[in-house]
Amino acid sequence: MYTACMRELNEELGILANEENAELAALFKRESSYNAVWIVKSNAIISELTLQEEEVSDARWATIDEIKDMVISGEFHSYQYLNWLFEHIEQILN
Repeated sequence: MYTACMRELNEELGILANEENAELAALFKRESSYNAVWIVKSNAIISELTLQEEEVSDARWATIDEIKDMVISGEFHSYQYLNWLFEHIEQILN
């Protein structure tokens, strides 16, 4: 699972992650698959990211409140675990 996450992050955004800056936050079971949610600490510069066009339409830094607003406006997908993830991130930061 770790290897797949690191590969996809590199392929889709050009971000290199490793065991020191990546944390598996949650693993959710879907009907026929699993969804792994990772937190990766990075100082990536948005303009230097390499976006894989087939997978990523845009990238930018956003606060939790900005992401919530994007969910409401339909600009960001409303994943079922977002509120849990936001709480988890706030716990890590405090």
